[in-house]
Amino acid sequence: KIDLEKGEARLGIVVHPSFRGKGAGSAHIKYILGIARERNLKKISLSVNSKNKSAFRLYKKFGWKVVHFFPDNPTRCEMELNLERNLNE
Repeated sequence: KIDLEKGEARLGIVVHPSFRGKGAGSAHIKYILGIARERNLKKISLSVNSKNKSAFRLYKKFGWKVVHFFPDNPTRCEMELNLERNLNE
């Protein structure tokens, strides 16, 4: 979901098990970040199960930060990537 007025997007990625560990998730994120920069997005958010160590590490590798854990589901967390900050680093 992309809100161009706010400059924000909501991301959801699922990698088929046969492609996991082969760079498919990184390739998807790189592609998505390219589109985000073309559209001048400021922030991308997502939810992830913190027990999904592969996905959690992947998002952190690309700069996502945990911004919220959900009290009703403590393994689910909200992450955000601030593109304005990352573009200037």
